[in-house]
Amino acid sequence: MSESSKSHLGHVMNRWNDIVDHLHRKAMAIPELIDFLEQSDDDITGTKGAFHRRYNRQVTTIHTVAYFLMPENRQVQIPVVYERPIYNFFRQYTNSQTEYETICEEFQAFRSQQAPFESIRVCWDHIQKPKVFWSHQVSYTSMIGTLAKHIFSTPVNSVASERAFSIQNLIHMKL
Repeated sequence: MSESSKSHLGHVMNRWNDIVDHLHRKAMAIPELIDFLEQSDDDITGTKGAFHRRYNRQVTTIHTVAYFLMPENRQVQIPVVYERPIYNFFRQYTNSQTEYETICEEFQAFRSQQAPFESIRVCWDHIQKPKVFWSHQVSYTSMIGTLAKHIFSTPVNSVASERAFSIQNLIHMKL
């Protein structure tokens, strides 16, 4: 799924959460998964907490921000553990306190469908296509539209570039 050309950073957290749910369901039948999924990392063998260590390397703050900037997730409540990292991400993206306050206000306006994100706007017709949604809104926002457009334009992985290098190696050999 991550190799799909229609994939974007907003899908990463969703996909990893699907994996977590699947493993928790399977843990009832496969007891070894319980240690693997446990959040403790004080185990000498490295089994306990192994999945969460991997999850934390793969799902970073930009993925969390992308997830909550997806129009389809607008109403998903932001858990407390993600709130501060999201706003810290906004602080790193901005150059001044004024910009930071602007992006925070725009984020809250998006989440609550307040101006310029009213429910009657055309952008909401593209709820399943975040890049198109934010392309509609970029001219109505000062900060968040540009950030979201960049986020949803970012490739999820390097598959496309790896494929290009493989083709190049077939076309241009050392001989």
